[in-house]
Amino acid sequence: MPAPATLPTGSAFPAELLPTLLEVSLAALLVLRPVYAPAGGEPIDFTVEYLSPAAQRILHRPERPGGTVLSHFPNLPRAGVLDFYRRAFSSPQLERYSTHYQHDGFDSYFYLAAQRQGAWLLVSFTDTAEQPRSAIEDALRASQARERATWVAAEAQRQRLLELIMQAPILFAILFGPTHQIELANAGFRQALGNRPLVGRTYREAVSELTGQNLFDQLDKVYQTGEPFRVSELLLHLDRTYSGQPAPGYYNLICQATREPDGQVSGVCVIATEVTALVLAREQVQELNQELAAAIEQLRANNTDLEYQVADRTHALLVTLQQLEQRRRELVQALAAEQELGELKSRFVSMASHEFRTP
Repeated sequence: MPAPATLPTGSAFPAELLPTLLEVSLAALLVLRPVYAPAGGEPIDFTVEYLSPAAQRILHRPERPGGTVLSHFPNLPRAGVLDFYRRAFSSPQLERYSTHYQHDGFDSYFYLAAQRQGAWLLVSFTDTAEQPRSAIEDALRASQARERATWVAAEAQRQRLLELIMQAPILFAILFGPTHQIELANAGFRQALGNRPLVGRTYREAVSELTGQNLFDQLDKVYQTGEPFRVSELLLHLDRTYSGQPAPGYYNLICQATREPDGQVSGVCVIATEVTALVLAREQVQELNQELAAAIEQLRANNTDLEYQVADRTHALLVTLQQLEQRRRELVQALAAEQELGELKSRFVSMASHEFRTP
């Protein structure tokens, strides 16, 4: 009967046992190598040099998958795993970490241990995907799934709202911080400013023609106090064609503070609608009304003068008629006297003729 094999005390671990040991191990093993930015500093990623059989089964990757951990699992930073790898690589001792990873097709609790070995980072991990779950764990997972579904629905709704705002026929922008750095500007806002570069620049830098028009002071006040600023038909001179030639326009404007979850003011939301056409049309109507009122007043004055002229002429005509009537009467009386004189003359001639004929 052969004697049982034993490992001599103090001897090196037999290399021929390592493949079998890795094959039967329930814990997964990764061998990683750091990747640095050209400027140096801490690692920005880790290349995947080797996966043990257990790691291949859990991660569904081959023994030497190539690429980096972020190319395979882009959500590692959200779960804190990438920071754990960096911390472990810079630490002289073994580091441990646990996480509930719900990204990249996984939904498991992972327990990780990592330690640097020369230029390599050795990572061992186990997951709970194939282990029986307690009622508490199932309830927790269900709660987390509901929370995630709620978050996904809220995020989808937020995206729809953002799309509506970006295409809305208004001027909309979000400014961040005390310098009012432009984080977002919709199509209407960009078109109103000649499609000039906006995002990433401060409002004072991007829309410098507003200097001296009081708007920057109002933005500062909104950020400092959190109180909104509202104004109707504000006259602003904007370079609408980005040609260095500002032109006047009228705007209804709202500047509203944006806040962090703790209530601290983080920026200012600017919402505006252009009402230049409306203001100009109203001014034209007002001018026409003034012209009409002046014309009506002139007409009234002309009517008054005409009434006075008619009255004067009517009076003169009446006087003339009275004078003519008086003259007519005088003529009638003179005619009657003339007729009576004529009759007397006729009778005299008749009598004289009779006397001459009768001696």
